[in-house]
Amino acid sequence: MYIKALKYLKKESRFIFAILLKIVAFFIFITGLYYLVYLLPLINSAKVLSSAKNAAQEAYFILSANRVSFTQLAKLDPVSPLYTDQKDSAFARVVETQEKSASLKEVKINTFLTRRNTKSFINNEFIKTYPELIKSTKAILEKQKQNLDEYKSLDGILGNIYLYNPETDLKSDDFSADREKLAERAAAAAEGLGKISDNLDSSQLATSKLIGKINYSITLLNAISVSLNKNQIDSAQKQISAFIKDYSEVKKEAAYLQTSTLTSNESVKILLTQTQLLQKYEELIAKIEEEQRNLKI
Repeated sequence: MYIKALKYLKKESRFIFAILLKIVAFFIFITGLYYLVYLLPLINSAKVLSSAKNAAQEAYFILSANRVSFTQLAKLDPVSPLYTDQKDSAFARVVETQEKSASLKEVKINTFLTRRNTKSFINNEFIKTYPELIKSTKAILEKQKQNLDEYKSLDGILGNIYLYNPETDLKSDDFSADREKLAERAAAAAEGLGKISDNLDSSQLATSKLIGKINYSITLLNAISVSLNKNQIDSAQKQISAFIKDYSEVKKEAAYLQTSTLTSNESVKILLTQTQLLQKYEELIAKIEEEQRNLKI
């Protein structure tokens, strides 16, 4: 009797164990099916949309940073003692964004095992829109580069105008004692301005106006040198004050000439095109975010 009972229990245990195995196997099958049919496409869709958004945002931020820096470059105050540093910094940022835009590439996105809506959006919307935006971005920044090259060329000629500070160069606590040194400085400044004037094209109206202001400054500097050499301190001090006031106008005129390459009708068209491109990027990013919100677990 006891042996029969043991045999019965073993038989029942095997039966129960077999049922448990079937339940576990069924659970694994259902879980695997759920993962392959539902969860994996969801995960892949999230990754695909994230990649698309990152690509669009990268291009958007590069173009936006370029536009901001370009606009700042055209609005700097040339009379500010920080002008040269601010100018060089803004110019460097514009160049940096141009270089970054050149490295932008079309994004290859694999939509295998993604949700149907995601696959449709990527293949019908993103793949068609993004490459065109990248192409337009590169084209407009290449066009902008032509204006920047002209700006840089003028900066090579006019740069020393901004660096020179007459308030420091012609300052003295004792003009009588320092008159020879100050006379030499004034003569050197006049010579430097003369070289700048010689390198400018007088045939252009805007350039000829700057040349006129530079030549007047040279006249003032020469008069300062003469007064100092003759020990006419009062006259020299008045002439220095007049020159300092006049030289700020030289800086403004030089900056106006240089930034005219950034404020021309062509540059305005470039900025308008950039604005339109930024709006298109924003629209694309908004659509991607809408697709992301539509992903539900």
